[in-house]
Amino acid sequence: MRNQINMTIPVNSLGYGMQALGFYHLLKEAGYNIHVKKIGSNFIEPSVLALLENLNLDNAMQEDIKRRPLDAANYIVWHPKGFLDNKMTGVPNIGSGCFEIEPITAEDQIGFSSVDVAVTHSDWGLSQIVNPNKCLVHGPSWSTYGLHLPDAIDIPKLNSNPLFMSPGKWEERKSHPLLTKILTRRAMEGKNFSLLAFWDNIFTGNLNQPLTNLRGQGWVISNLYNFNNQMCYNMTLNGSHIFLMDHIVKYTDMLALYKKTIGMISLSKGEGWDMPAIDALGLGIPALLTDNTAHLEYSNSLARVEYGEHKIISANDGIWFRDEGNWYTPDEDICNIKVNMFMDKCATGSKWFWTDEYVKKLTTIQDPNVIVNQIETAIGKAENVISGIH
Repeated sequence: MRNQINMTIPVNSLGYGMQALGFYHLLKEAGYNIHVKKIGSNFIEPSVLALLENLNLDNAMQEDIKRRPLDAANYIVWHPKGFLDNKMTGVPNIGSGCFEIEPITAEDQIGFSSVDVAVTHSDWGLSQIVNPNKCLVHGPSWSTYGLHLPDAIDIPKLNSNPLFMSPGKWEERKSHPLLTKILTRRAMEGKNFSLLAFWDNIFTGNLNQPLTNLRGQGWVISNLYNFNNQMCYNMTLNGSHIFLMDHIVKYTDMLALYKKTIGMISLSKGEGWDMPAIDALGLGIPALLTDNTAHLEYSNSLARVEYGEHKIISANDGIWFRDEGNWYTPDEDICNIKVNMFMDKCATGSKWFWTDEYVKKLTTIQDPNVIVNQIETAIGKAENVISGIH
């Protein structure tokens, strides 16, 4: 059963799809024979095909989807509450999933308990799962996987100030409203900056919410660009710029834009992994992170809102979270100080961030061999559970 595996996964450009494709890529590189059982539509988005072509895996994926199921473990990458519906009979089942609140919901807990081995991406996550058979598998880091990145699109005035980035769909959980408040104050103080904001959220009206938020704080649209039907709003205030990016179809195009920045900021209240953060770090971009949930795996002590600088508050945004668990909400005054300190330090260079100790830590977390070994540990544990070995 070694060197072969069934993967029950979404093949799309959303969060679980990108995690699954990352694991698929690593296992193919490690020489695994794989049967892919797709979750959801049989249609594969052109952007996903382009990503697979970039890695010369497009034909392999098509063949692995057609392949018959293997007598091997089934690795499910999906929402934990959906594990039960995607198990295979007669083989060990491993469920790999994420969550952003503490404690996790009863539905997710049932999902993790329904598989032979439960997998998530952080020690914090493992501490929340009750299944006694559980394993840590770090999430993928696409920016380190040998992708061929194109030249970034040319956005006028993009580099007129020190350029930072803020990733993630616009959400209260991501603390985007808090970040815009801090950035607005910085702009009004005349500390000019530019920010690439990857805040498009297809589930809540695309860019409507961030546009409304920024306008309410005095930001105005100075220019609107259209790059191959991809919109970019250049919003300005007192010499500073926020570039609101529409949905970017190709992942490689987004990483190319990441590379133009000198620092990333995430004030998130809860993360299952935060792939944009790990991708930015993989590109050598310093990141200011909240030291909570999955961020605990790779935050840098020189640039973080410390674990003790949060309040545990009920998770409620009126959309996705409705008091079913708690978030780690960072202190606003501390965030204001640390964001400003971080932006000032990044403007002087990045050597201060990349200490030998932190480079070693991050390299281990992103190492493909480490991640494959973690998956193989989960496989071995699942086989032992099926065999009755404890």
